[in-house]
Amino acid sequence: MNTPLRILVVDDNRDAADGLAHLLALWGHSAQVAYDGQAALTVAASFQPQIVLLDMAMPTMHGGTVARRLRQLPELKTAMIVAITANDSDDPRLDEWRSYFDSFAQKPYSAGTLEAVIAPDSECCMKPY
Repeated sequence: MNTPLRILVVDDNRDAADGLAHLLALWGHSAQVAYDGQAALTVAASFQPQIVLLDMAMPTMHGGTVARRLRQLPELKTAMIVAITANDSDDPRLDEWRSYFDSFAQKPYSAGTLEAVIAPDSECCMKPY
């Protein structure tokens, strides 16, 4: 990684979120974690991430709802929002949310896949919506 990025990791699975944030920090990025949708909105407003890695299946507030609300924040107008889900990108249950995401990653994904999506000059190996 050449350019350090501000990355927000949103996942209700604390171990997954913390592990991912730790990996991103090892790669030289500044990573913040939120464990639910409301916390994601609060952290995003102050942290102003360049990239949001957003779990779709969270209790209380669905990841699609979080993405829609993040898109309404002027601070996140140019942020890349990546949907992280166990569903295939063609799953019709995701249709309602597609327009709020820049990219899609199906769990489980590799560190190489993650690295490719956050590298500013590389072609993304995640499926676009």
